[in-house]
Amino acid sequence: MEKNKRKNPGKKYRTSAILSIVFGIWFVFLGISFLGVDSSAPMIYFILGLILLILGIYRAIIAQKVYSIDNMIICGVTSLDEISMSSHLSYDKVTRIINKLIQKNIYTDMYINTMTRSIEKRTNNGTSTPVQQVSCPNCHAPTSDKNGVCEFCGASLK
Repeated sequence: MEKNKRKNPGKKYRTSAILSIVFGIWFVFLGISFLGVDSSAPMIYFILGLILLILGIYRAIIAQKVYSIDNMIICGVTSLDEISMSSHLSYDKVTRIINKLIQKNIYTDMYINTMTRSIEKRTNNGTSTPVQQVSCPNCHAPTSDKNGVCEFCGASLK
């Protein structure tokens, strides 16, 4: 049985957030350790550390939003308006994030329909169908029908 290997959409943001926070803390402590020195180096280290900390926190928030959007799409939410309201992001920001995920081949079989303001699945004959949300017969969790198995308990959806 072949496992479905799927790229992790928020991994890049999460990794850069962790690195920024770690280096930010390091530079802050480096700046504090040189406080007695009569130069501008401690202040530069301290400011650089604070900037990296803020950048890391921002990237962590973005990673969380990307994971949230990805989970909603996997569960079958296709309305971009509903996704933007649930994730507390603007429609344009949600559209940019989803377009980046499509460009990175995370969503290879989907596209954004600007007329209906929704995400639709590409089919082989060129037409599109909305992603369907179904309830698992075993655990009753909401899941998408694209894999044919429940993502939570592994039961067959057919």
